[in-house]
Amino acid sequence: MANHSAHVAIVYFVCGGCPTVGPTELDNAPPEIEIEDAFSTLPGFSRTIPFTITDEEGDEVEITWTAVSGELIVDEVVTYKAGEKDDTIVIIADDGNHNVVTAHIDVTVGAHDGFSPPEPIAITEGNAKSPSTAILDDGSIHVVWHDFTEDPTALHHAIGQDGEWTSTLMNLHDGKCIRPRLLAEGDQLHLWWDQWTADKTTVYYSSWTNGSWSAAQEVAIGEKPSGAFLSDGSLHVIYFTESGPAHSQYIDGVWVDGDTMPTNNYINDFRLRLVAIDDRLEAVVATSPGEVGYDIRLYSWTAAQKWSFEPLHTSQYSSSDEPEGSLDFASQPYWVWTEQTLADEWTFGVAIKGSEEEQPSWVTKESGSSMSPTVTIPPDKTPIVAWINPRESISLARAPFNTAIDISDGRGAGPQLAVDAEGFTHLVYYAYDDSSQQIWYSTNRP
Repeated sequence: MANHSAHVAIVYFVCGGCPTVGPTELDNAPPEIEIEDAFSTLPGFSRTIPFTITDEEGDEVEITWTAVSGELIVDEVVTYKAGEKDDTIVIIADDGNHNVVTAHIDVTVGAHDGFSPPEPIAITEGNAKSPSTAILDDGSIHVVWHDFTEDPTALHHAIGQDGEWTSTLMNLHDGKCIRPRLLAEGDQLHLWWDQWTADKTTVYYSSWTNGSWSAAQEVAIGEKPSGAFLSDGSLHVIYFTESGPAHSQYIDGVWVDGDTMPTNNYINDFRLRLVAIDDRLEAVVATSPGEVGYDIRLYSWTAAQKWSFEPLHTSQYSSSDEPEGSLDFASQPYWVWTEQTLADEWTFGVAIKGSEEEQPSWVTKESGSSMSPTVTIPPDKTPIVAWINPRESISLARAPFNTAIDISDGRGAGPQLAVDAEGFTHLVYYAYDDSSQQIWYSTNRP
């Protein structure tokens, strides 16, 4: 127990146990509790409970925690493990001077939209990262990722069908292969990835047909590719270069330089996304004239008009970043990104904007930093978004985004979503499993 002099306001954050303060001459004001009102989770999942206790007069405060269905572990931090039923966590703060304050958190327990408990899809050496997923017309789910444990870093390919997963080590290149990006087209997969060499990073390409991968082809010097195919069947990819985003097109079996993507200010080369709408390409990047705050820029291309750009969103505060996007079943794009909030410069939420919407809306404004959002749109046109929440696990929410669930039990990163022909959603991400880092999978498919 810690002792403090009278009239000292003490703030406890994520504190387990019963913190104390010394005696006081003032006994009028009760303690104050600041805590979230509610959250959703899955049976058996654990998460920390952040809270703040303030006692203006410096009284000794005893804190009591109770839960009915779940389990509370009070240690250096307070951890809640969900049971099988909905629950209420009750916190009682008593300053010993007839001032007792109670707060509660409502816990909804159950699979959000019927999402299954996550499972590892392949046990690799243990440093798996950057999964990308796509679904073919036969319903097979494909995931490609890289694992840093191998030297050189190698790509892995897993196939999920009828509830079973098989995985193989890919031998497409003898160099370091990282950051794969998959695209499905009927019964064919298109794959781009970054190839590290001593002095450069190069984008490579391979396709998968009838159970085998084609020989790797060099696309261009660059990194972090994103591909799409137009209604005429032409295949395109964009990627970052030292001078900004660039475009290549697949013509007669080889990759050729595409049209120039104009750049008039600084581009954040963290992430970009390309989609195809009939005969038009659209892409989003984060851009800034001052290399500090970022706005979201929308690029457009047609064979006749080439590349042009316009603002998609101007940051409300000083930073909009990490753009991603997806098409609905009517080929209308939705874009998501991280957005610094006006109320708190240290909070980065997730925003979403559909092509038919004038203004973006919030997916989450949870205190702290939310990162790496991804989106998919089932046939009912209610977008589903996944992201890394401030607790460094994966959250998932469906429009209108009134509630979110922590879908990963513990740390997670790199979420990616895909929707199948029947409208079911599939999520992959990487997270620790004991001491290793694996690729995990969850779905709302029965």
